[in-house]
Amino acid sequence: MAALAQTYCQPEYVDAGIFGHYIDGFEMGTIDKVGTGATAAPGFTSYTNGGPGTFTAVAPGGTYQATITSGPAADIQTYSIWVDLDHDLIYESNELLVQAATSGAGVQVTTVNMTIPAEAAVGYTSMRIASGGLTAPTEPCGYYLFGETEDYIVVIDNGAPCIPVYLYGTTQEDFISDVIVGTINNSASGTGSTPYSDLTHAGPNYITSLTPDVNTPMIITAGTHYSTIDYPNYYSVWVDLDRNGAFSLTERTALVSAFLPNQVVSFNLVIPAGTPNGYTRMRVMCTYDTIPSDACGTYGYGETEDYTVVIDDGQTCIPLYAAQASQGNYVTDVQLEDMHWTSPNAPASGYTDATEFAAHLQAGVPSSLHITGGPLTTPGTYVWIDWNGDGFDAGDLLTFLFQGVEFEEYTIEVTPPADMFGYARMRVSSVSEEVGPCDPAAAGSAVDFGLAVGHSGWPCLPLLGYGTQLGDGFANPSVQGVAQATQTAFPYYAWSASTPYHWERGSSYGISFEAGAYVPETYRVCMDMNDDGDFADMNEVLATSSSASAGQLMAIGFTIPANCPPGQHFMRLRANDDANYPLVDPCEDQLYGQIFDWVVAVEDPNGPCIPFVNAWTTGGDFIDGVQLGTIENMSTGGTFAAAYRDYTAQTADLMVGQAAPLFITSGANGGNSYSAWIDYNNDNDFDDAQESLGWIVIADPYATELLIFNVPPGTPLGPKRMRVRCAPTGISDACVSAPTGETEDYTVNINVNTGVMAATTADLRLLPTTDGVQLLSDASLIGNSYLLLDATGRTLSTGRITADRTDLPMTDFARGAYTVQVHNGDARQVKRFVW
Repeated sequence: MAALAQTYCQPEYVDAGIFGHYIDGFEMGTIDKVGTGATAAPGFTSYTNGGPGTFTAVAPGGTYQATITSGPAADIQTYSIWVDLDHDLIYESNELLVQAATSGAGVQVTTVNMTIPAEAAVGYTSMRIASGGLTAPTEPCGYYLFGETEDYIVVIDNGAPCIPVYLYGTTQEDFISDVIVGTINNSASGTGSTPYSDLTHAGPNYITSLTPDVNTPMIITAGTHYSTIDYPNYYSVWVDLDRNGAFSLTERTALVSAFLPNQVVSFNLVIPAGTPNGYTRMRVMCTYDTIPSDACGTYGYGETEDYTVVIDDGQTCIPLYAAQASQGNYVTDVQLEDMHWTSPNAPASGYTDATEFAAHLQAGVPSSLHITGGPLTTPGTYVWIDWNGDGFDAGDLLTFLFQGVEFEEYTIEVTPPADMFGYARMRVSSVSEEVGPCDPAAAGSAVDFGLAVGHSGWPCLPLLGYGTQLGDGFANPSVQGVAQATQTAFPYYAWSASTPYHWERGSSYGISFEAGAYVPETYRVCMDMNDDGDFADMNEVLATSSSASAGQLMAIGFTIPANCPPGQHFMRLRANDDANYPLVDPCEDQLYGQIFDWVVAVEDPNGPCIPFVNAWTTGGDFIDGVQLGTIENMSTGGTFAAAYRDYTAQTADLMVGQAAPLFITSGANGGNSYSAWIDYNNDNDFDDAQESLGWIVIADPYATELLIFNVPPGTPLGPKRMRVRCAPTGISDACVSAPTGETEDYTVNINVNTGVMAATTADLRLLPTTDGVQLLSDASLIGNSYLLLDATGRTLSTGRITADRTDLPMTDFARGAYTVQVHNGDARQVKRFVW
């Protein structure tokens, strides 16, 4: 900042300008100094901050023509031109850019070309032209007999961003003394400062985070110039909201004025709602007596300072890396499954949202992550993955990779949680110190990538690249009049099971929404009827429509196919990108678009109700086994399994008036309730008298408990539907919605054949023991269930025969007559005894 506040060294001349040895004119760009030879003595003139004709702007790598007019010397005159390329107040040997000589004696006009090296530092700096005798000057601060030296200002401007021009700079004390906003605290910085300071990588006091649509207090302290109310210093704040490297007039976010020396001006800085997240540049300008309409314009007096601000709406924390990647803290290559991202050069900012680069993973399946580091060897690279979608925190750390050599390569394993479904962010950070995923650091850079974690049988998860950023997509969807929320940032996907839709196959329904700004856009409604996750089977695409105007109110009607299996299914609305191009597969990745999925319970109008379960079985609340007579449906449950299963092809015979043992095996979660019903009168509901068989709580995961029921006398004979449900609490309604769980339907045949077999001693015997009775059974009965009943027929205990000897504990029972029943398929064997 003090580059122009200090003095460059000056050359010395014995007889400056004598006998016509002087520079009578210098022209280059907007520098226009002609006829200045009379001011040659004492040999050095500084035109820095000298007003019009003393400034010009150049670009790194550019070549510029300069015209030098000599004095009327009687011999050849020579010239050297230096530019302080690194702004260190010293003209070094490698900064000597031009040496030339006149073509003869007398007044001569010499044209030269000067190339600014591509690596020149941007900003205000000094250019020196020196004349000499027969030998061109080689020392910018040397001792010479004849000649003259002149200094000018050049603004090295690469356009990223542009640099405003101040003709007189801060020479009249029109400057910025303090800037305080958030964590930016740049105090007492203005006195004698250069007209432009790029502080975007200057350290932790020059960077802050701002939240859109929030008032953030800001303080600017004026310089020491005493102006007037009519001629104040204007202080303006500009933020590159769209991060395009330029400042439009609409990006001037604040304008205040001051006319007293060191006047403190306080105001609120507000970033407009909807501003994209990420690093960007904030420009604070001081302009005397002129309201700036151009952040890159030309002004008389004043100063400009650039800072770094991070727009962060809080959905994804963005760390503040003060020097950003300028110290070499970055990664150059990241590969994971079908994703490959590469960036061989230092990123433009400390944070890159590269979620348009994303990988498809499978829950519980390991994949190899390949990372190539950058040029900085310490300390290394962090990898965080936000599997649960609650934002990055310390618990999301996957690994820390210590980098020992430049561009070191690593391979690590990434395994999504087995119970995960959906999208996630992966953050790869190269930092200068040990910090968390959201913590500030002196230097570093972070890159976020997308992950789509699929689960077998659940909907495919396409990657949508830039999603809605160009206006693709939709807003405010409403399904059958119920408003639904969408996601307009990564992952541009949302799904809802909050509304219990019960739809009948063969009936028509609809969804309405506002079309996006991009036109024409194609929209498709699909249904995963067979629950295989692809929406691509016959009749699964239900409707297609295209928009004709931005924001068009769209209403798409569709009919649930008559052959749709009853059950709980996913529906999908997908913005399919440009309508002028072929439709992509419902599961195919694309660069732009948006997806909304919702859940419906499809019912047969002539069939039973289908319960609606919001979270399906994702929490481990499911039925892992049902046993009743010849029904042996074991180990069929699982997380992410269907919420409704039609097992009516499996049947068992039940006898009117006889007790029936229903064995139920719990799922991964203990403590759930398991209920059962039989539609005895075949009216497709389960709410008639005695149709509820009761419910039991199974305390442990994957444990089997018995629910005993009796088919009431008078029950009509024939096949009936039996329903078994898992729910967090006991329920008496077979159709009521539940937050989680599973429903399974079976068939039972009701008949009156007792099937009682004579108990033979070869098959079933009882042996008294000291504390009860031991049941001796044939090996063919192993696996069957037994019941112990008292003389009134009341069931005292139940169990399963697991060996040829089974203990029947009797110590808690009174003396008397008892019966043991062993169920063998559809028949039973009975043995009576006295204890």
